[in-house]
Amino acid sequence: MVTLNIEQAKLTVVKKPAGIYLVAVGVMVALNFVLNPFYPVGFDGMIVWHVLDVLMLMGLGLALFFNYLYKRDSTDDNANTAITRQYFEGNLYFFVTAGLTLWFLYNWFSLLAHGNGYLVGNAPAWNIWNAIDLVLPITFGLTGCRLMREGSR
Repeated sequence: MVTLNIEQAKLTVVKKPAGIYLVAVGVMVALNFVLNPFYPVGFDGMIVWHVLDVLMLMGLGLALFFNYLYKRDSTDDNANTAITRQYFEGNLYFFVTAGLTLWFLYNWFSLLAHGNGYLVGNAPAWNIWNAIDLVLPITFGLTGCRLMREGSR
């Protein structure tokens, strides 16, 4: 049985707004990812991505923090027990978010250091951004929905 301490009670207040933020950013990234090819000629779609990058960075920080707490709370110190669904989910959410954060930061810092020009003709960089833009909305959606559920209790 999980006990609710003072720290968890304080975090419950921010879980719902954090969940709403993560779901909103996830939806915006997914929509921009799908609609990006339909932007009119002459419109620089990278402007939208630059704004979304900052929102994604803040969302990754939130997701990493709350997924770590979920992982920590779902981990049993007794190594002889069976793996529970919560244990599996906690570890999956945290490690996917951690990997996604590292991948995002590496590519975002490359973009900031070299500008948009490094993307021209650089298929591997585009493929990595496509993978990030595919996994991030799913991760944010799952994490955000869980946080909204936990924040409503």
